[in-house]
Amino acid sequence: KELVKNYNPQVEKNIFKSFFLTAAILGLWVISASADTYGCYKYLVENGEVTITGVTSSGSFSGAQTIPGEISGYPVTGIGYKAFSDCDSLTSITIPDNVTSIGRSAFGFCKNLTSITIPDSVTGIGEYAFYSCTSLTSITISDSVTSINDFTFARCRSVKSITIPDSVKTIGDRAFSECINLRNITIPDGVTSINQKAFYDTAYYDNSSNWEYGILY
Repeated sequence: KELVKNYNPQVEKNIFKSFFLTAAILGLWVISASADTYGCYKYLVENGEVTITGVTSSGSFSGAQTIPGEISGYPVTGIGYKAFSDCDSLTSITIPDNVTSIGRSAFGFCKNLTSITIPDSVTGIGEYAFYSCTSLTSITISDSVTSINDFTFARCRSVKSITIPDSVKTIGDRAFSECINLRNITIPDGVTSINQKAFYDTAYYDNSSNWEYGILY
């Protein structure tokens, strides 16, 4: 009886108004951050910038590809998590100069990718970004990259030499592990941290007396 006595229809109206207003705001946010497609690319627009999130078909994404620098009037600034993972037929890819980040596992298991050039705009490369790219023979890392994260180039079994730019300060756990043909590597004086097993199971590691579990001493 007390509940019925204190019932206020205006309170109920205010609750519904608040509910619908919240739903409308959330709906607008979902629209502004919704994924879309451009040609074979899946992408997300957020804060006026585009992140490539994937491809419509990894099997048909083949040969040499060039990521567009702009989609729908917005600059492409990021390559997202697993964006090109398992694109078995991809042989080379050109990354536009305005890309600043390459996400975790972005190119993982692209087994026929033979070369990669990371442009000067890129400051961050995610873990496992090029993991098990077993045909990769040429890796060019830009001077803007400050760290090579865990497992970034692990199991890139065809690469024989690499030059790490002066900008790099840290090399992560197993960053180049199982690069079994890696024999020559140039490490700048500015590197302050080489983590555990960074070069484990590589020709360089096995033949050098200056390394133990990937840590310089």
